[in-house]
Amino acid sequence: MATLHYVDGRNPYNTLELQCLRVPGSALTPCLERLSAIVCKHLDIAIFTARDIKRILKTNSGGEVIRKLVRCVEENEGRENVRVLGGILTTILHILKDAVLSQEIYRQNLHHFVFRCFDMRPLDPELRDLLVSVVAEFLIAPGHAPGYSHDVAVRCLAKMTPLIHAYTDNDTKLQLLFVNIRMSLFKVRFHCGHHLSHSAGLASPSIDTLELPYLAKTIVGLLTDAPTWLIRNQHGHISDILVWISYHQPEAILDLHSNQGSLFFAACNLTSSVALRCRGFVGLMNLHYLNYTSDERFYEPRRSFDERRRNLFPEELQILNKSTVLEKFLQSRNEREVEEILHDTSVTDLIDGVFYNPYDAALRYVGYELLGPQATDQSFIFPNLRSFGIPDLGDEPDDLIDELEMALRVNKKVFEAEVLRLGFTMILIKDMTDKKADTHEIQKLSFSARMLAQAGMKKWPDRSYFYWAAAKTHGGIECREWVERGLQCSDCTPHMRRRMLYEVALNAFSTSVISLALELNESVSWRLAAECLKSAKGRIEDAIELSRGSPEEKLLIVFLYVTELMVKGAMSPSLVPLEKNAIKAMSTLAAVRYPGHMEFLKAVADFLLNREKARKQWSTFLAEVPNSKSFASDVLRFDDPEAEGLFWDNRIDQVSRWYEQKTVNDKQLPLCTGCGTSSLGLRKCSRCEKARYCDKLCQTSDWKRHKKECLSSEIAS
Repeated sequence: MATLHYVDGRNPYNTLELQCLRVPGSALTPCLERLSAIVCKHLDIAIFTARDIKRILKTNSGGEVIRKLVRCVEENEGRENVRVLGGILTTILHILKDAVLSQEIYRQNLHHFVFRCFDMRPLDPELRDLLVSVVAEFLIAPGHAPGYSHDVAVRCLAKMTPLIHAYTDNDTKLQLLFVNIRMSLFKVRFHCGHHLSHSAGLASPSIDTLELPYLAKTIVGLLTDAPTWLIRNQHGHISDILVWISYHQPEAILDLHSNQGSLFFAACNLTSSVALRCRGFVGLMNLHYLNYTSDERFYEPRRSFDERRRNLFPEELQILNKSTVLEKFLQSRNEREVEEILHDTSVTDLIDGVFYNPYDAALRYVGYELLGPQATDQSFIFPNLRSFGIPDLGDEPDDLIDELEMALRVNKKVFEAEVLRLGFTMILIKDMTDKKADTHEIQKLSFSARMLAQAGMKKWPDRSYFYWAAAKTHGGIECREWVERGLQCSDCTPHMRRRMLYEVALNAFSTSVISLALELNESVSWRLAAECLKSAKGRIEDAIELSRGSPEEKLLIVFLYVTELMVKGAMSPSLVPLEKNAIKAMSTLAAVRYPGHMEFLKAVADFLLNREKARKQWSTFLAEVPNSKSFASDVLRFDDPEAEGLFWDNRIDQVSRWYEQKTVNDKQLPLCTGCGTSSLGLRKCSRCEKARYCDKLCQTSDWKRHKKECLSSEIAS
C-alpha cells in the first residue's frame, strides 16, 4: 500500500498525490506533461523519447510497463485525484502513439480504466476533455483483435453521447466528440456475427446497450434547435452519424417524432452536395434493411473503394467445403460402390408430386444457370425448383443438394457439380434471408459462397460462371476486374453476359455511392468513387440494352434515375424524363411482385413521396448547407477530380492525414504500410526494406497492393 500523508491534519494523500499537488498552477491542461513525468518517475518507467520506446520494444518489456500502470491505477482510481488521474491518462496517451506497444494495454484491460473515469461525479471539465482525446486515440488504432475494436467502440458510444450538450458551445471540441462517435459507429460489428467478439474472450453485448435511439434524438434535436453556425460547421458529421445509426438500428430513426429522421434523409437528397445526397439515399436504404446480415446488404460499408476499410473485416470463419468432402468420399469408394451410386442417381422416383431423377434434375438446373431462360424478357430471378424436377428443399436441404452434386460427380461432371454447389448456396442465402433466419448461419453461407467463387476462378480460369459469381457474392472494387475477365471467356453465353453487365452496373452504383457517403472527401478513395459514379450511367445503359423487356430492365431504369439524381442533384432538368420512366418502371415491378432489391425501391418511393414535406421541415438545414466552409471545395472535388491540391496525392499521404502521424520528441514515428498506424516496432519487408508492417496480418492484407512493388512476401524481424 502507498504511504499516506496528512496535510493540515485533515486530508490524507499518498506520495504520488503529494508530488502531483506540488506542480504549480490551478489549471489541469497546462500541467499534464509534467504530471505524466511524475507518474513515470514514480513507477520507474520511461516512455518519452523514441529511444525509450525502442528499448521497451526490443527488450519485450511492454508487459511490465503496463503492469506497473495497472497497479498504479488500482491504488489511485478510487481516490479520484484529478491530477494523478490526469498524469496516468497522459502517460497512456503517450503509449498509444506506438501501435505495437499499445497492444499490451488491451491485453491487460487498462482501457477499461479510461472509460470508468467518465463515471466520476462531478467530472472535472479539463479531465473530461483529456478523456475524449484519449478515447480518440483508442479508436484510431485499437487492438488488432476484432473483438477489442468492437469493445472499445461500444464503451465509447455509451460515454460520448451524454457529453454532446456539454460541447455545443465549442465547435472544436464538439467536432472531436462527433469524430469519436462516427468512428465508434463504424467499428461496432453487430451485423458481422456474434462470434467475432468471442474470439477476443469478450462478452457480446446487445445493440440496445448503444442507446442509439437516444443518440438519434439528441442529434436531430441539435439540428432543429442549435444555432445556425453549428449546422453550417457540423452538418457533415451529423448526417454521417445518422446514416450509421440507420445502418445499425433503423428503428432508432423510424421512431423519431413526426418522421423527422426519414424526412431528414429525403432532405439530404435535395441538397447541392453530392456527399449529402449519397448519405441521404444510403440512410433511406438502411431504413428498410431489417434483420439482414452485413454480407447481404446492397449498401455494405465494406464494399467501398477504401481497401483499408475492407481489411478491417477479416473473414475468419473456417467454412466446411462440402464439395471437397463429397469428392474425397467418391475417391475412397471401390468400383462396385461407385457403380451403385451411379445407379442410384439415375433412378426416377415420385417425391412430393415431382418425378425426381437426381442426375437429370441436376443437369437441367446447371443448364438453366449457365444458359438462362429461353426468352430474353424473362427475369434473372430463379424459377421454382420443381420446374427442373427438383423437390422443395424444405427445412433440411443439405441431403438433397449433396445428392444432386454427387449425381454429377459420379458421372464425371466436375465443373457442373461445382456450379450446382455454388448456385444452391446462393439460393439458400436468399431463402434464409427472406425468412429472416439466424444471421450467423446466413453469414457462414455467404463466406462459403465467396470461397467457392474464388476457388472456381482459380480452378476454372477459362469459365465465365465463377467470375460472375465472384462479382455477385463479393461486390466492391474488384467487381469490374472479374467481370472483364469473365466477358473474355470463350464459354460466355448471352445469358452470362447479361448477368455480368447487370452486376457490374449495380455494383458501380452501390460502391461509389457508399464511398462518397462515408469516405473522407479528400481521400483517393473518394476521388475514385466520384469518377465511378459518373461512369455508372453508361454501365447501367449498357445493361438495359441487354435486358429489354425483362423485370431487370425496369429495375435498371430506376437505378438510372437515382444515378442522375446523385450526380446532378434534384434541380437538374435531365431528371424530369428519367423520373417519369422510373415511376412507370416501379409500377410495373409492383404489379409483377418483383422480389429483388425491395429496399432500394422503397427508398426511392420514400424520396418521391416525402421530398416536399422534407423541403419544408428542414428548410433551415437546406439553406445553411451552401454556407458551410467545405461546400465550395466539395463541389469542386466532384466536378474536377483532377484538380491539384484538393486530394491527397497517394495512399501514404492519405494514411498520414487520417492517423495524424505521431511524433516523439519531434521525431516522426514510422507508419505501418498496411494499416497506417505508427510504431517504432514495425518490421521491414525483407526484400525491398521499404514497406513496414505491425505484424503478419497487416502485411498479408496489404500484399495484393504491395506485390506490384516487391516480389517477396516475407517480413524481416
